[in-house]
Amino acid sequence: MTTHPIDNIMKYPNWYNPNTRTIQDIIADAPLRPDAEKIYVRVDDISMNAIARASGMGEIAALLAQHNMSFIGLGTASNQDQIYKLLENIGHNGTFLNNGNMKTAFSDLSSFITVRREVNLHVIIGETPYTEQEIRDRFNQRLIDLRRTNIRINMQVMKADRKNLQELLYLAHWDYNKNNYIVYVHSPLMPELNDELVYDDTITTLKEYSAHFLGIGSTTNRTTLNNIVASNNKLGAFYDNINLVSAVTSTMNYIKDTAITNVKKLTNYIVLNADPATGEYSSEITVQTYYEDVESDPKRTERWRTTHDPEIYENNMGMLEGTGQYMLEPMKYFTKVGMYEIVAQVQDNPSTNPLFDEYRQWSKDSLSRMVVYVHRAPVADFKAIVDPTRRLTVTDLSYDLDRYSYPDRGVIQKVWKWKRVDDASWTDGQAPSVLNPNTDYLISLRVKDLDGAWSPETIRFVSTNPFNRPPVALFTIDNKTISLNGAATFTDQSYDPDNDSIGQRVWTVKKGNVQLYQGANKPSGALIKQYAAQQGLTALGKYTISLRVKDNPRVAEPLWSNTHTEFLDIVNYPPIAQFDPLEPTYRDDLNTAINRTVNPDRDGDPVSYQWRLMYGSKEFAMGTTRDLSFRIRDRGLGKTAVGTWMLQLKASDPHGASTYETHSFDVLNHVPISTIMSGTWTGYIYEPYTYTSTRSDKDTEDVDSLKSYWKLTAPDGQIRTFDKQNISISFEQKGKYLLENWAVDQLGAVSEIDSREIHIVNQKPIPGFTMMPTPAFIDTIVRITSTATDMDGYIDKHQYFVTPPNGIQSPYTQLVDFERIFASIGQWHIRQMVTDNDGAIAEITQSLMVHNRPPSVVITTPSGATSATATEFNTLTPRIIWQMSDPDGHTGQRYRLQIKRENGALIYDTQPVTASRNYHDVPSSAGLVEHTRYRAEVQVYDGYEWSPYSAPKYFYIMLNRPPVADFTWSPQPLYEGDTVSFRTNVSDEDKDVLSIQYELISPSGNKIPYSYTFNHPYPVTGPAVRLTQLGTWSMKLTVSDGKAVPVIVTKTLQVLPLGVTGAVKHTDLWNEHRQAYNMKESGNKESPRGYNVFWAGEKFMLEAGTTATGTATRAERVEATMGAFRTELKASGTVHTRWTGELWDSTFENLPNGMLTFVFTAHYNNGTVKREEIDVHIRGNMNGYLQVHRVK
Repeated sequence: MTTHPIDNIMKYPNWYNPNTRTIQDIIADAPLRPDAEKIYVRVDDISMNAIARASGMGEIAALLAQHNMSFIGLGTASNQDQIYKLLENIGHNGTFLNNGNMKTAFSDLSSFITVRREVNLHVIIGETPYTEQEIRDRFNQRLIDLRRTNIRINMQVMKADRKNLQELLYLAHWDYNKNNYIVYVHSPLMPELNDELVYDDTITTLKEYSAHFLGIGSTTNRTTLNNIVASNNKLGAFYDNINLVSAVTSTMNYIKDTAITNVKKLTNYIVLNADPATGEYSSEITVQTYYEDVESDPKRTERWRTTHDPEIYENNMGMLEGTGQYMLEPMKYFTKVGMYEIVAQVQDNPSTNPLFDEYRQWSKDSLSRMVVYVHRAPVADFKAIVDPTRRLTVTDLSYDLDRYSYPDRGVIQKVWKWKRVDDASWTDGQAPSVLNPNTDYLISLRVKDLDGAWSPETIRFVSTNPFNRPPVALFTIDNKTISLNGAATFTDQSYDPDNDSIGQRVWTVKKGNVQLYQGANKPSGALIKQYAAQQGLTALGKYTISLRVKDNPRVAEPLWSNTHTEFLDIVNYPPIAQFDPLEPTYRDDLNTAINRTVNPDRDGDPVSYQWRLMYGSKEFAMGTTRDLSFRIRDRGLGKTAVGTWMLQLKASDPHGASTYETHSFDVLNHVPISTIMSGTWTGYIYEPYTYTSTRSDKDTEDVDSLKSYWKLTAPDGQIRTFDKQNISISFEQKGKYLLENWAVDQLGAVSEIDSREIHIVNQKPIPGFTMMPTPAFIDTIVRITSTATDMDGYIDKHQYFVTPPNGIQSPYTQLVDFERIFASIGQWHIRQMVTDNDGAIAEITQSLMVHNRPPSVVITTPSGATSATATEFNTLTPRIIWQMSDPDGHTGQRYRLQIKRENGALIYDTQPVTASRNYHDVPSSAGLVEHTRYRAEVQVYDGYEWSPYSAPKYFYIMLNRPPVADFTWSPQPLYEGDTVSFRTNVSDEDKDVLSIQYELISPSGNKIPYSYTFNHPYPVTGPAVRLTQLGTWSMKLTVSDGKAVPVIVTKTLQVLPLGVTGAVKHTDLWNEHRQAYNMKESGNKESPRGYNVFWAGEKFMLEAGTTATGTATRAERVEATMGAFRTELKASGTVHTRWTGELWDSTFENLPNGMLTFVFTAHYNNGTVKREEIDVHIRGNMNGYLQVHRVK
């Protein structure tokens, strides 16, 4: 074992020599204070025999666990595995630290003790698609990462084995002194939580241990798991198990982000003492502290902060005044229910000299936190009524105001007992349901709530003796504490133990000594507020409500009850101050505090804010905005601002009620930055060189105070130091030097060291090179040939750097000789750097002038080289086209075009145009006209120089050419009623706007004009006309471009007639009868009854013919009418020219002799209707001919 002084790191350690004492002896002998944390620190370089055997390992692990003692091994590779094994056996309650650097080891030991985060992790495996081993593996992989960040996790894996979550939480090994986390890996629904009692008990268990609940579930139970988190004061999260690796990673990151250092809690449950005379509640506690300072400075003062959460209990009385802020005394006197958490800070006093006041330091929050659950005791209450048959009815009315909505109104245990008044002792349990005659009884009840508090004993008297007993006045208030806008309901539970009816009630309401109401009507919260207002009193305050009742017995005199009194508090609930804690910050950072206070508050009142910033004994008022932004630098404390600050928010309502929330945060110091900026890294003996540095600090207040330091280590180990920002050095040795630079700020923070090597060598080489050709032309090859030499060795390395005109130097090549093309004109600089065989470096720079060769240009359109061969253009805006040539291969960047008359007079000049195209469209504004000779000249710019103007090219303008016109029409041929569509076919080489005039002349001489205006490209639009007049029509088209003589085209159109022919025929049978009759009468088949002669009663066979047009025009429908009779004929075939039908009616037998007219009507699809009338004669009756029966 090695021994090292650690008194300056750990205060009051007890030292033991394990060579003479066993671990068991040491633990037994150690003065273990019950309220202190116990840590066994073992400093050992070799294997430990005491835990080498399994039995010894188990015995020591059990002993450490018995005392809840951490084990920290400061060891080596020889015992590292032993220590890790021991840590596994005690739930990783400790750590291993390598003692190779003892100062570092003890620093890590101090950090482990003061800032480690202890985690008690339960992984509960329910129904899940993953195996237990898969889940263990995923968690074990991340445990290593967390332990490296000084988070000590004791992980326990539990299998559900068909137990529900409530049952599993009972089996967990909770630890009040650690961060407790429950990870529930479960996918199906959790129907057991539909039971309100089971759900509430589950949440109560989690809250009791301040446990975080992390559900790794599925979309099936996402809502349930999220509800558990919400009910658990939002401690926890839900992660989808579709990806187990991601879910476990998120879980462990949550633990990393939420685990805290000071998790130790001193938990107390305190029952408020109720004053039955005033209805007030109060309780008091005693708080003791222990103080230690690593520098043995005395304690100067202390301050305390108490936070209050009243919402964990029902029917709470609101926030206790004074919580949420630091005060000089701890909170000891409690008047309202809720969870209270108390932490303390102390300030040391390093010196009584006032000059050292700024060095007084406040501690962080105390290593332990006191958590006090302040609640009311339950109330044991019941009715006991005896009816005339001596049957006893007991109705339990017990309740706990803090959990009134729970099953059994928050009562979890009841203890009944009874006795006859003359009995010497009580009997446990419920009283008999039927009592003895003429006997007096006492019945007792005590109840216990979920917090383990017992009620005072309540005793009721009942009797079966034949005399009247007074009634019992009893009522409850559902909410004994309400806000100004809250409601309170009174429930009258008065009764008579003899089962008599209640005959009279007297209610009394008082506020202080002022009686507000007395009467038979039951009050309510709303009525009580009205009573106070009628008396001119504020509604806020405590009210005393009492009730007396009188019974209505069957025989005896009525009796009054004792007075039953309850109290109602109408309170103003203060707003609850809340804001997000600040992360560690720096003096220059802009910090933003996000205010989470609910506004308006619970009573609907608007909330105002006051921010206060505290540091040591200094306080700063920070304004009344909702959110707050500030910089520590602006407080003017300079370097002393580095430390722990506190930010406090006060939230107030208009009635003066307020609460506080205070969070501490650390102001850190930035480490400065220093960098060597320039210097010579390969130099020569005895030559001076300058080295510069730049330094910066993100804390602007430290910039002016920064100090620079240099350290130069020579090849032989000699050291020189400098304390300036920039230095000059002459080197006296050849070889490698190490130059180091750093900066220190006013708080002593040291930057990282920036170091460079410097090589000092012998005589410099002689650089040199030639360039051919010179001068050079742009984009042509130039050869560079080195002439460098070395007088005491040889050239080992070449390096060339090239700087373009007005450009930045860049490295180019390490070849000895090279060729290069230079891409821009102007003066280039070529720097040669040569290194000899001893590492000496020399350089030379030469200039090279690069020139450009001008381009040339030839116009290709127009192509006329003389006036006689001038090119003809047919537009006033001709396009001039040219071709550029450049010996350096450059493209055109600009051009300038001039147009002159034949005699050289300039009429158009583009001026320089920035474009790379090889043409220009002459605008109409140039004023070119027809029948005039012009010449065009152009010059181009290659990016460096302008070319000479090109040789002139000649042109003239001939603008207009007459249009070409024609038209056609369809359909062809045309029939009366057809709509003819004319198609215009025009063209114009000049693409002029054309005027189109049509004139249609009918056979009767009527003229119909049509006008159009066509732009290029020309449409085929023309008139569409329905022609109903038969004969020859004429259409004339006139086309004009407004310049040439109009073009006229005239054509004729023949409109043909449409028609219908009809025929009325006999049936074949009646035609035979007709011919037989004629043969009998005259011997001639057609006389005396011609074909158009019919007997009355015959069926008429109808036929029609319509015009076959050969076009789309055709008959759509043919009908025949005879008087009031009508029929439609059917077409035969697809051309619709032959139609057949028949007409008959039984009345036809009565047709008189004489002429009948049939009208055939044809309807054509172009709207034309044609008719023809056919006459036939009726002579005789078919029955007369047949003489026996009618033939159809």
